Amino acid sequence: MSDTTRWQPTIAYAAATGSVPWQYASLATGLVGLACVAVRGTEAPSGGWLVLSILQAALVLAGLWLSLRLRIDTVLFHALAKAGDMDAFDRAMVELGLLEAGKVGRPMPDRVRGLMRLVRLLAVVVVTQLGLLIATGWLAWQ
Repeated sequence: MSDTTRWQPTIAYAAATGSVPWQYASLATGLVGLACVAVRGTEAPSGGWLVLSILQAALVLAGLWLSLRLRIDTVLFHALAKAGDMDAFDRAMVELGLLEAGKVGRPMPDRVRGLMRLVRLLAVVVVTQLGLLIATGWLAWQ
């Protein structure tokens, strides 16, 4: 394993660990948005409030799923950074049914790009939740 390849799991671990505030932001923003929609929707029920509540709930679930994946990847990349044996790691993942046999031996940069895609998706979820929260507040004042 080259020096740069040895550092890549550590960098991925740092990125996954850095996503923790986004994970909390997603949960907090989503729950506040759901609460606002629920309170306002009971006062003035309409189809718009139902759509907002469905969108908020879907984004909360998406944020929870991404957070779970990132938490798992955090631990896995940390272990991989310490052990450095990708072949044994891949075999264990296949035996547990967590990795398709066709993905065994993927280069580390591809794995890191996959993790970064999850981090970016989580950021998009949080920004979308904030936008819905602003829209909910704007609709509530109308």
